[in-house]
Amino acid sequence: MAGQSTRQPLRVYITVRDRLRPLLALVDWLERAGGVEIILVDNDSAYPPLLEWLESTPHQVVRTGANLGPRAAWLTGLVQRHGLDHPYVVTDPDVVPDPGVRSTYSITWLVCWSAIRRSTGRAPACG
Repeated sequence: MAGQSTRQPLRVYITVRDRLRPLLALVDWLERAGGVEIILVDNDSAYPPLLEWLESTPHQVVRTGANLGPRAAWLTGLVQRHGLDHPYVVTDPDVVPDPGVRSTYSITWLVCWSAIRRSTGRAPACG
């Protein structure tokens, strides 16, 4: 179809543990932005409302069975299995882009931020 992109969707791995409200905000923002594949990496959550939501979400949920921390997407081998050549971001559920910022700009920023952090081991200085 005219105007459709042939680029691969950006994979967004969201590390999850017992926090529902910011997760809902981030997932909502990503769904509205489009062009993303959301994968929820559950670090052994015990919060009943979050567990119920994880059961009903249309997005892929990977349960780690332990709290592996913010590196769970790598420690479980998810990133490696899905291919390091595919564009991806690993994020926490409370990193929600400002709703007033265009989605393409925010997604580009997330990708760049993730790449800098991955290559240096540190989050880039912003601001």
